[in-house]
Amino acid sequence: MIQNFKPYTTAKLVESYTIQVQKTDGKGQPVTTNVAVTVSAPKLDDKGQPLMTKGVAVMMDVPQP
Repeated sequence: MIQNFKPYTTAKLVESYTIQVQKTDGKGQPVTTNVAVTVSAPKLDDKGQPLMTKGVAVMMDVPQP
């Protein structure tokens, strides 16, 4: 039987941690910044068909306003 003569100690059940919360405006909506968004789309030939390389469509970045 293990015994010690120290008084009870409180155990930490959860380690302390910090979280990051997104900023919100006065209406509670998330604050966003102007970030350039690009979408990949298949590159098309003169007939409107996607260009293929090794059986895969060639993709190009299309910037979004």
